[in-house]
Amino acid sequence: MNQEDIFKDIKDKGIEFIRLQFIDIFGIMKSTSIMASELDRAFGGELMFDGSSIDGFASIHESDQCIVPDPDTYAVMPWRPQEEGVARMICDVYSTDGAPFHGCPRHILKKALREVEQMGFEYNIGPEGEFFLFHADDQGYPLFDIHDHAGYFDLAPVDLGEDARAELVQLGCVSVSGINLGDPRPPEIEAAYLPHDFPALTADIFLRARSKVYV
Repeated sequence: MNQEDIFKDIKDKGIEFIRLQFIDIFGIMKSTSIMASELDRAFGGELMFDGSSIDGFASIHESDQCIVPDPDTYAVMPWRPQEEGVARMICDVYSTDGAPFHGCPRHILKKALREVEQMGFEYNIGPEGEFFLFHADDQGYPLFDIHDHAGYFDLAPVDLGEDARAELVQLGCVSVSGINLGDPRPPEIEAAYLPHDFPALTADIFLRARSKVYV
């Protein structure tokens, strides 16, 4: 999707807010929200932030950095209200001189992939995200009570995690065609499998899943 398509989709769906997400050096997603009317400035690299507030990014003396959204990562958040809707994009981090920030994980990955390509190789990855499901108390806090005790390739009603994994797909964290849902050994562990694909694309998809499930 290009920028023109994104602006049209925002207008057609009444999107009011854009979440600009980026990754720190520990692989943790960070996010800041802007009004949809500010997106043009974001694409132009005009939105600055204090990099010294992010662990490992920059010192206080070189704190100014900017985030530029990647149009290919645009997606509407379906679990948010349709009125004043919310969309999100994953961003690359740049220094004030316009150069890619050397501590941006997306930049590091893209640089490594260019080196792999120059060596004549094609590199694909297929990560597997494993996580647990816990019951929650009346206030929504997790209890140390495992939700699911099914084994490998079990199905409902033994497999209690089926609905949760289906919801994860419906929320847009992973594509329906790009995941093999199942319970790996040992029991009680849920898993989401992503297909082998281009690493930059697969990493973005995996991060979307992590935004909804702590993997």
